[in-house]
Amino acid sequence: MKTYKDLMFHQSYVNGEWKENKADKIDVNNPADGSIVGQVDNSNVTTMKEAIDAAHLAFPIWKRKTAKDRSIILMKWFDLIMENKEAIAHIMALESGKPLEECKGEIGYGASFIQWFAEQAKRNNGTVIPGFTEDRRISVIR
Repeated sequence: MKTYKDLMFHQSYVNGEWKENKADKIDVNNPADGSIVGQVDNSNVTTMKEAIDAAHLAFPIWKRKTAKDRSIILMKWFDLIMENKEAIAHIMALESGKPLEECKGEIGYGASFIQWFAEQAKRNNGTVIPGFTEDRRISVIR
């Protein structure tokens, strides 16, 4: 089981690599007591462009995956969040000043959307939508 310190990173994750902007960091303060919890990169334009380009290149690969494969990937993401719920909630409590129990609830609630989309990913079927006139229908093919 990971601790919250195992999950705290200050770099940007871009295209499978950690990128660090050593020149420009932003302090993350605990609003409850003003202490500095950590630092994060203030990513520069170059890093942001790399991230956008990497996402653009990755989309065709994702697009070709089957509905089942997409669902499996999303469920793995959901499972990782739930396995690390305590540590993630601890980080959230530190950076937001909220009570730990409230943060745990938010982690579960947020993760439930990923779980829902994982289930929906398997239902990659079309839809018939009423048209703009009574003699027409719109078919959506996914």
